[in-house]
Order: sequence, then C-alpha cells, then structure tokens
Amino acid sequence: MELKIYLTNLGKYNEGELVGKWIDVLEQPDWQEELKSIGVADNTGYEDFFITDYETDIKGLKISEYESLQHLDDIAEQINSIEDCDHEAFNAACEAWGLSDALEAMQKEDYGFYLGISDDDELGHYLVDEGLFGVEVPEALENYLDYEAIGRDASMDGTYTENGYIERY
Repeated sequence: MELKIYLTNLGKYNEGELVGKWIDVLEQPDWQEELKSIGVADNTGYEDFFITDYETDIKGLKISEYESLQHLDDIAEQINSIEDCDHEAFNAACEAWGLSDALEAMQKEDYGFYLGISDDDELGHYLVDEGLFGVEVPEALENYLDYEAIGRDASMDGTYTENGYIERY
C-alpha cells in the first residue's frame, strides 16, 4: 500500500518559495526531523507547515492540507498492522465502509470478499457453484435456478464495489 504526502514550509510558501519534500507516511517518519529538513522549527520564523499534495492507492482516503501529523501516524500504524491483508479486499472495504471501519474489519478478519463479483447474478452463480448456497444443487436443476434472486437475497448484507462484493460478518 502507498501513502505519501508532500510536506511544505508554510512561511516559505507565503513568501513565494516552495520548500518541501515527499514523505512516505507508512514508514512512520520522525516528524521533527522531517520538519527541520524543510526549515520548520521553533523560534525560526518558520514554525508552520501544510500538506501540498498526497498520493495513495487506498480508496476513499482523503488527506487535508492541515492534517495533523499525529493523525497520519495513527493511520500509518493501523495500516501497517494489517499489511498482510488482501489489498483488493482492503480497498473494497474502504470504498464500502470508510477507512476506520475497513481497518477494524481487516484487523478482526471480520469480512467476506469475492473478487470480481459485480452484480446479483454473478453473486448467485458464485454461491451455487462454490457450494455456499446452503444446499447442494443437482446439475439437472441448475438451469431452473434464479441466480439473480439468489444473489439479490445474499447481497442484502454487503456491498458491490469496484473490486468485487464485500460483506461484514
């Protein structure tokens, strides 16, 4: 996963000079050292900073110009704690529930994710084909099933996202 910010010296910016640098938030940097490196320090006349830009592949994550560095550390710590999770599932969870609920679901492994499932018909077929429908359906009866209705009933507990279907248990 990626989360980088461009940290900028606000005083220099107001004077017409862009002084800043890209920082990988997920590496949990020493913010005091990073601020010093762009000339932001107590008693220097340049004590304020802001975030000029950010790059992330985490769906729905928004970083404001004046985001607190502590909040960024908290986000990084939570994301790093789930680093081994399925990236596609995490993005689907972020899209469906927002960052904090997605992080909680990933940490508790409290979700089901079906990659590439984008509608009720596909979900119905998947559930029947994988034996998750609740009963084994004889092959001779498969043509008579309303897969869309099966998927519609099952999808009441979840959300279709760009990456697939996700539900929280």
